[in-house]
Amino acid sequence: MELLEKISVFLNRSLSWIGGVFLVGMIVLTCGNIVFRLVWVPIRGTFELMGYFGAIVTAFALGYTQMKRGHIAVDVLVNTFSDKRRKVVDTINIPSVFSFLVLQPGRLP
Repeated sequence: MELLEKISVFLNRSLSWIGGVFLVGMIVLTCGNIVFRLVWVPIRGTFELMGYFGAIVTAFALGYTQMKRGHIAVDVLVNTFSDKRRKVVDTINIPSVFSFLVLQPGRLP
């Protein structure tokens, strides 16, 4: 079991770093597009690339966020609950999110 956890931690950290690189790419692309628009030559495909890069950043950060239990908006509310209520919320929330993430790719064109 420790081997699987080490592999999971390695993959999540690696994907998080790759997501960070794409985030920096988004920043550079946005700044470059702003500068080039000043001389009337915008970068073609910026809108599409920003969408793809944003999807990559979000998807690659999900595993690390789940590993660290870093869902801040939910934690603000759930941390006020007792341990028993937190377990009930987790029992409902984790399968719900999992089923959503499993079913969602089927809706993509």
